[in-house]
Amino acid sequence: MRPLSIFLSLACLTGCGEFPSFDYYGEGEYPFELRESPAESETKTLKRRDLSSIHHDEALTYKAMKKLSKLNRDGNRVKVTVLNGHVLVTGVVKNNQSRHNINSLLQEINGTTKVSNNTRVSSITKSQNKSDNWIKTKVRANLIKEKSLNSSNIKISSENGTIFLMGTGSSSDVSKATQAAKSVEGVSSVVNLMDPS
Repeated sequence: MRPLSIFLSLACLTGCGEFPSFDYYGEGEYPFELRESPAESETKTLKRRDLSSIHHDEALTYKAMKKLSKLNRDGNRVKVTVLNGHVLVTGVVKNNQSRHNINSLLQEINGTTKVSNNTRVSSITKSQNKSDNWIKTKVRANLIKEKSLNSSNIKISSENGTIFLMGTGSSSDVSKATQAAKSVEGVSSVVNLMDPS
C-alpha cells in the first residue's frame, strides 16, 4: 500500500499524472504549448497537448530506442526525438551501412508518420556531446526570449553544432525560430523540420 501512495503523490506533483516526454538521453519536453487568447492577442494562455498524442510519441520513442539499441552497442551514438509521429534521428554512426539500417529499422514501426535520418558517418567524441547539450540549452533560451514566438511546442535536437527544430507553427514562427537558433554562438547550421500550421 505504501509504494502506491508514494507513486500517486509523485504523479500529482509532476502534473496530475502527465509526465514529460523524453528523447533518447532523457531530457524532458513538457506536454503543453502556449497559444494566444482570441480575446487578448497580447496575453498568452496555456493549452495542454492531447494526452493520447503525448503517449503515442513516448511509445514511438521507446520502440525506436529499442530497435536502435544494437547499433548503439556496436559503437554508434544515435539520438531519437519524436514529435507527432515524426521520428528524428541524429548522431554519429561508423559507416553508411549503419545509416541505412536505421532507415529500414524505423520504417517497420507502426505509427511512424515520417523518419528524418540526420546521422553522419564520423568518429565519436565525448566532448562534442557536452558541447551540443550546451548549444541546445542556449537555443532553447533564445526561443523563450522571443516574445512573439510560441516556443514551448518546438523540440530541439543538436548534433555537432547543427540544430534541428521540430514542431508546428505559423510561417512567421518558423522563420523566427530559425533566426533565433542561428544567432546562437556555436551553431553551425539550422535544419528546420517544423510544419507550418
